[in-house]
Amino acid sequence: MRARVEVGPSSYERAGSPRRRRQDALVLGLLALVLVVAQGIYWVVGTPEAQGAAYVGSRVLSTAVFAYGVARTRPALRGERRLLLAAMLLWLVGDVVVAVQAVRSVSLDSWSSTSLVGILSYLCLFAALVGMARREGIVAGAAVVLDVVLCAVSLSVVWWLLIGQQILLAPGGSDLRSLLVSSYPLCDVLAIAGAVAVLSARSAHEWCTRALALSAMVDVVADIWFGYFVVGLTDTWYWPPALWMVQSVLLAAAAVLSGRPVREPSSRVSRSGVLMMVGAVVAPMMTIAVQTMVGRAPATPSSVVLSLVGTAVMVVLVCVRVLILVRRLEKQANELEQTARTDELTQLPNRRAGMRLLHDSIGQVEQGRLAGLTVALLDLDHFKSFNDTHGHLQGDRLLRAAGLSWASVIGPGDMLFRYGGEEFVVIMPEGTVAETRAVLQRMRRATPRGQTFSAGITSLRAGDTAEDVIGRADASLYAAKAAGRDRSCISA
Repeated sequence: MRARVEVGPSSYERAGSPRRRRQDALVLGLLALVLVVAQGIYWVVGTPEAQGAAYVGSRVLSTAVFAYGVARTRPALRGERRLLLAAMLLWLVGDVVVAVQAVRSVSLDSWSSTSLVGILSYLCLFAALVGMARREGIVAGAAVVLDVVLCAVSLSVVWWLLIGQQILLAPGGSDLRSLLVSSYPLCDVLAIAGAVAVLSARSAHEWCTRALALSAMVDVVADIWFGYFVVGLTDTWYWPPALWMVQSVLLAAAAVLSGRPVREPSSRVSRSGVLMMVGAVVAPMMTIAVQTMVGRAPATPSSVVLSLVGTAVMVVLVCVRVLILVRRLEKQANELEQTARTDELTQLPNRRAGMRLLHDSIGQVEQGRLAGLTVALLDLDHFKSFNDTHGHLQGDRLLRAAGLSWASVIGPGDMLFRYGGEEFVVIMPEGTVAETRAVLQRMRRATPRGQTFSAGITSLRAGDTAEDVIGRADASLYAAKAAGRDRSCISA
């Protein structure tokens, strides 16, 4: 006899447990403490050796914590998290060497080779973020491509204002090492594109997603500052390594937080994504304003023209984005209105919509636009017995089939709606009682599964409301049922 083997819950299934939350909180607290200590050593001690050790130590620990988070993340996202881990390892191999050389000798000797490693890490980062967004599911209507183009145009203009024009104007600016290092912000377009993708996903409201997007933005600032230093526009090189430490900690925190169960968002609009788009639009003009305030106005008038053109392109993109949003809202409003007016089972107008149609038809009669109005209220005979015999599913199918059959045999100007349960209403503008009886006979012949119905007929009288008309038709319907069913009665 085989022993029964019970399989315990996976690490992800235990993600919501108090123990798992305490463990994650402890790891996040340790990560924050290490960041504070590393930043303290970096800024307070200030020696090249201490700065290099603080930087390397924080990057190594962040990578280790990220690997811990990957092992505990949701199974569906582990492939993408491993790509992110590969990006962090490449940064650990490349950026650590660059930063250590920067704090020790401020040398450009080997930056070109490590820059190529950094570019490869950006490709891994981009592939991972886009893969995560696709697995989580892009929110319906999210114009990801437009948002990516908008951010790419903004970042390119800012890069040109701060770095690009200086490379072209400076002697020897086309040196391969300078071009590679100063072009890091252009590689950040991939990181920003990935951030836009995850902020357009259904998990955009999760803290792990926000941490990933924020890490990409921090990396953009650090790389722009690094390029600013490389082209000789500033002697302050301390900030980029400090920001890279923050970026790696944010990536590690995102990996730890990703193991938590995903909550259903209360809104499809990501505030972080909106702020990101607003920042992209104002960034070029803000860059010119800040440059002017600190006495570093754009080197050439063409730079101002380029920023204006870039801003104009972004405004056009924003207008297109708003237009897409408005059209999506209109489509959703139309769908919602259609749903509110349609009976889900029979796809006929529901009671609310049908009573509105009856009210409007009465108004047209009162205005002299219609000569008269006849209404019939009909009810399937012995429907409760049919349900008891065949089941409610078959009863639903009968109602659906009857509605479709009846709608196909009434006149082109007549209206049919479900009043409730097995009761339906036929509205015949300018129809006589005789014409209504003829229509009901066609409907009887079209009734599926050999079923019958009883009907009460009435005509509109002066001063009638919709409720008055339905009330008289209902009284006639009860008279038809009392007379033996499968017949129509006319109100006196």
